[in-house]
Amino acid sequence: MSNRDFVKQIAAYVPSVLVPGVINFLALGIYTRLLSTEEYGNYIFLLVLITNFKTIGYEWIKLGIFRFYHRESERRNLPQFLTTTGVVVGIVSGLIACGWVISLLYIDGGDFGRLAVAGLLFLFGYSFFDIILQLNRAAIQSLRFGVLSATRAIACLGLAVTLIVFAARDAFGLVLGMVIGTWIAVAVDLPRWAGKRRAGRFAKPLAMELLRYGIPLALVATVGLVIATSDRFIIRFFLNSQELGVYAAGCDLADQSITLVFMVLNLAIYPLILKAAEQTDKGPFFQQMSDYSIYLLGVTTPIAGLIAVCAAGFANVVLGEGFREPAAAVIPWIVLATYLRGIKAYYFDLVFQIGLRTDLQLLCSLPAAAANVALNLALIARFGIMGAAYAAVLSQAIALVISAWVGRRVMRLRLPARDCFKILLAGGLMILAIAWVPGGSHLGGLVFKFALGSVIYLGMAWGLRVGLLRNVLQNLYPGR
Repeated sequence: MSNRDFVKQIAAYVPSVLVPGVINFLALGIYTRLLSTEEYGNYIFLLVLITNFKTIGYEWIKLGIFRFYHRESERRNLPQFLTTTGVVVGIVSGLIACGWVISLLYIDGGDFGRLAVAGLLFLFGYSFFDIILQLNRAAIQSLRFGVLSATRAIACLGLAVTLIVFAARDAFGLVLGMVIGTWIAVAVDLPRWAGKRRAGRFAKPLAMELLRYGIPLALVATVGLVIATSDRFIIRFFLNSQELGVYAAGCDLADQSITLVFMVLNLAIYPLILKAAEQTDKGPFFQQMSDYSIYLLGVTTPIAGLIAVCAAGFANVVLGEGFREPAAAVIPWIVLATYLRGIKAYYFDLVFQIGLRTDLQLLCSLPAAAANVALNLALIARFGIMGAAYAAVLSQAIALVISAWVGRRVMRLRLPARDCFKILLAGGLMILAIAWVPGGSHLGGLVFKFALGSVIYLGMAWGLRVGLLRNVLQNLYPGR
């Protein structure tokens, strides 16, 4: 596949991720202005619980859908595949409901108990919506993927703000708006997929294949949750909801910014990589993985660097006043942790999934999870929320090194080390240059720093003869 085709694939998915991403940025700014740090902390704690149940229960189903959809479609078994998947989702949902009710026994009543009841509806709606998105992604329906994502984001924000302002100025109004908005988005596309499963029958062998493929991934996701959420649980129980609220605001601002870019690249390119991996000739696959590494680093490195070096201005522009100062302190560290996690998850971990060695992916996750919990317990007690940020960087670095090392047992990727080094060098020089530029505490100054940093980075990448930049420009503008 040519670089021009790569760019076209990325461009096809930019609106589907960018629109919800921008709306989520707006939502973060609005919620941190409408809610107190304590109420926002309560919402974040509920969201952590929902994310844990959703990931453990449904993430493996999503990955199984993506892995086997094309195969079953080519075999003309799509109705059977959808019916089987639907039955599996129903069984899992029943188990999740039981687990959620049991978990309420260990949560204090009052306002949070009311939040938890609404949270169960949000959990199911959010999980079903993600499965519908995955079906559309597997079918390479990027436009519908984007419309659904935007529909949910707009509906959730509008309804949440309305309920917070006019009904209840607390976390319950926010959660209720998210519940209604999510189920509206589910209702938009669920009937279409339900119609496609007509005449399909449940196939036990297919369900078992999904289970065998998915269980290791479910365990991997569970271990990943330890790394992703242990800091928030520890802050909530050892500090308080206010500290959790300001920490989560800074984390989400940094994490969403970088993850958004990783997701665009992965959504666009991974289906093509997976298709190439299934061919007898593996040469195109290894070449696509090599090109993908340059795109991944070349795009995410400058964005991560700019957000880190402009953290104070970024927090000042987006977040509410009570969140800004502590959030600005953690943002650079969370940017680095998210950057390391993205390289691991969206590049090195792919070899385990493509090579059907998800058992090794699980083994890679265990040491990093153990280190994360230990580091959080030690560092949060001493440094507060900054300790959680330090622990995130260290644990993600450990996870990245282990994944890259063990992944070589599955397949040896041809990483273009020279171009990768040039990209990192260009990004580092850009950070040093922007750090000396004054201002940036308001929107105008922030935009100027981002624009100047982009120019510096592109200039350095061009001067260092990074293949990514030259190839992209030569394919987009053949006359140059």
